[in-house]
Amino acid sequence: MKHIYLLALPLLAFTADNWQPFSVDKQVSVHLPAKPSEMTKEEVGNIPAGAHVFVAESDGNIYQLTGPVPVPAALKTQDASARSMFYDGEIKGMVQDQGSTLLSRKPFSTSAGEGVAVTYRLAATQDSKAMIVFSRTFVAKRSSYTLTFLQADGDTTSGVARRRFFNSITVKP
Repeated sequence: MKHIYLLALPLLAFTADNWQPFSVDKQVSVHLPAKPSEMTKEEVGNIPAGAHVFVAESDGNIYQLTGPVPVPAALKTQDASARSMFYDGEIKGMVQDQGSTLLSRKPFSTSAGEGVAVTYRLAATQDSKAMIVFSRTFVAKRSSYTLTFLQADGDTTSGVARRRFFNSITVKP
C-alpha cells in the first residue's frame, strides 16, 4: 500500500492549485492562475486617468482586469435604467465598434448591484486568430470594472477556468 502512495505523489504535483487572489483596488478582487502584469498606457491606448489594465495568461487563456474607470456623475448606481444605458454604451464600445459579433448578453449580480455579462466573437486578423471573449462589467460606487476572459475560438476546454475566474469576483459595495 505504501508503494501506491509514493507513485501518486508525482501526479499530485501536477494538480497543484496555483490560483491566487489579486486585488484590482480596495473594492474589487478576483483569483487568477498566474501573476498579472500591468499594461502601460502605450499598450492600452485610450484609458481614463486612474484606471489600470492588468493581464495574466495561463494555458493559452487570457485574463484581463480593467478598472477603476470613473463613471459619469449622472449615473446613480442603484438606478436600473441609468445602469442599463451605461452598459449599452460599454457593449457598443467592446463589440460593435470593434466589428465583433455579439453572442449573448445577460445580467449578473454583485454585492454592488447588477452588472452585465457579454460573450462575443472577435474576428481573426492577420496578426491573431479568432477569439471568443467573455466579459463581465459592473459598477461599484463611482467606478466601473470590466473583467475579461479570452479563449481561442473553438476551444472547449477553457470552461472550468473561465467559470472559476468569474465566480471568484469579490466586490465590496
